[in-house]
Amino acid sequence: ERLDGEAGGLPKFVRDELEALLGCGDVERGFLVAACGRCGDEVRVPFSCKGRGLCPSCMGRRMGETAALLVDHRLPAVPWRQWVLSFSGPMAVRLGYDRRLLGVVCRQFARRVTHALRRQVKGEHALRTSAGLHGGVLIVVQRFRSDLGLYVHLHALIADGCFRASARDVEFLPVRALDESHLRLVLTRLHHDLTADEAAHGEPTDKLDAAISTCLRVADRRQS
Repeated sequence: ERLDGEAGGLPKFVRDELEALLGCGDVERGFLVAACGRCGDEVRVPFSCKGRGLCPSCMGRRMGETAALLVDHRLPAVPWRQWVLSFSGPMAVRLGYDRRLLGVVCRQFARRVTHALRRQVKGEHALRTSAGLHGGVLIVVQRFRSDLGLYVHLHALIADGCFRASARDVEFLPVRALDESHLRLVLTRLHHDLTADEAAHGEPTDKLDAAISTCLRVADRRQS
């Protein structure tokens, strides 16, 4: 009601998500009947909203299933680090509506982090070339702040090193000396990429000047 009076209301996709949430798990809105083939005992299973933004039940289930799939079947047992890329002001809101720009941000962020890691691996392992080195990057887009305000930012799970194919197997070459200089390098080059992209599409670049901030938090995949 406050937004209806002050800002013209919520976007339709947000309103649809909220209305679906209200009916999630309500048997009056539909259900399936699961029956035991032996004893005939039955139980009603209500439909879920399958929301991807706000529903704690559906999101919790999806996050749990995704995490189990990644840990058990996808991510190799190597060191991983979480990189968080956030934007200030209008840019964080714009990414919620501009799918093209969000795709550019994700691709260039992964590219620049991987380049930094390849260069570091080459130096630490005394390699003649970085050709054949491949990073491991998994990016998840988060669209809300803790107060549910639109605030697009990226959580990236990135291997702390690079993979290299050998004659018999794939080996992992870790990095040991990541520091703040690597953050500055990634952000400087990412800022250049996004500024160039904005200019190429005839869009203003002034909002990017102080837009990019980031932080590192260690995320150890090997948890109990």
